[in-house]
Amino acid sequence: METASQQYIDERVQSAPDEGQKMELAKLSELYQKRLWHQMTMELRRITKDETVAEMLPLYPNFVQEFEGKLNPVELIGWAVDVSRGFCSTPTGALEFLTPFLDEAQMAMRSTPAKILLLSEIAGLKLTLNVHEESKMAITTARELVEGQLELPGHIHSAFYRSAAEFHKIVGSAAEFYRNALQFLSYTKPESLSKEEQLQWAFDLGNAALVGEDIYNFGELLAHGVISALEGTEHQWLLDLLRAFDRGELTKFEEICSAANDKMIQQPVLVAHRELIRQKITILALMELAFTRTAGRTITFAEISETCRLPESEVEFLLMRALSLKLISGTIDGVDRCITITRVQPRVLGRDPIRLMAERLDEWSAEVNETLLLVQSKTTELNS
Repeated sequence: METASQQYIDERVQSAPDEGQKMELAKLSELYQKRLWHQMTMELRRITKDETVAEMLPLYPNFVQEFEGKLNPVELIGWAVDVSRGFCSTPTGALEFLTPFLDEAQMAMRSTPAKILLLSEIAGLKLTLNVHEESKMAITTARELVEGQLELPGHIHSAFYRSAAEFHKIVGSAAEFYRNALQFLSYTKPESLSKEEQLQWAFDLGNAALVGEDIYNFGELLAHGVISALEGTEHQWLLDLLRAFDRGELTKFEEICSAANDKMIQQPVLVAHRELIRQKITILALMELAFTRTAGRTITFAEISETCRLPESEVEFLLMRALSLKLISGTIDGVDRCITITRVQPRVLGRDPIRLMAERLDEWSAEVNETLLLVQSKTTELNS
């Protein structure tokens, strides 16, 4: 007996407006009759992405819904997301199409990756509609699911962190956007993003890194391929600024700010956080001073004042700030006006700092070898 699904797809084949659509729909009918569910899933995704068949929205309630329990749940939700993006004219329409899939009775919702994928897309749509609280709830639920899984496909991570980053870009803090955006990019192949998208992500990440209150490690961002999208563009100044921050170069920072002042003042977020940005580059200059120092880790307030371009009376406050942020560890000597630094926060290092570390290791190895030879010579003298 012919099922309602079979009848529907056959009617679609007969009423197809052109030969191309007729062939695509006939293929779906054939796969349905042969019960080739994996091939059905792949075919549905292909024709949706290629948009070789019009009117995909009615296909779900009239055809796919009958056998959706036999399809791969992640691929099913992926197909539903593709349909919502390609065939729904408004975010509201897309939300209306996708929301029924959230029903716990749906077979797809028994799959955690599928649920994360769906919640991530719904969160993005609610954000577009300015329903921020509901978007936050969807992201929070999805995050709990992500953190509860030991292993997830990369594209699920990518979908979730993209949605979370877009939410925090509008609603959350710069630091939260930065962390989620970096996670998104770590699970996303750069070539899957257009040149325009790469440039936008690089620009937004660069600004977030500068104004994020607890972001002092710029090496991770500079090591990511997407940041190179700024190279040679009108935003070259931002890339140069990030490199100056990574190296704690106050002189370079001031040169860039002077040369690119007209462009920087066009970014409200940089103008609003001007004092924070100055404080961060000063702390990074202090960290660089401690990191590159070879003659012991005891540094006088006078040296810090000169390197960080601060009045000596403000050095102690700078040190206390760096200590409170756990960027350095050490002991302040208020009598002798110096600090003994025992640790500098680990950072992602570029080639020059790594070369410096290698040179220091060579020096340390030579000193250890000299000490060993001295001990051996003294031991020989005692034995004789």
